[in-house]
Amino acid sequence: MAFTTGIFVRRAMISVSDKTGVADFARGLAELGIEVVSTGGTAKALRESRPDRLLWGTDWPHPINPKPMANDGDKFDHLAEWLPDEDLRRQVLAEASRA
Repeated sequence: MAFTTGIFVRRAMISVSDKTGVADFARGLAELGIEVVSTGGTAKALRESRPDRLLWGTDWPHPINPKPMANDGDKFDHLAEWLPDEDLRRQVLAEASRA
């Protein structure tokens, strides 16, 4: 967790059109203890640069959220799109959580 001007930063959502330097930027955030969240093209850029740093996370079963939630099955289907390689998917889903 990073401390900057009195604000604690725990998580950063990264979504950029120009992927130049995004992996270095994400690595710097991670070194500060900030969780990096990204989807789509940014997730692809991070996957291609540092697949060993990916970790799947979910707050399922959402026990205290009364609002309708996104379908977890759909989210899991997106994972197959973001990580088409079965071995990398296994690494992210199972092996990374043990590290």
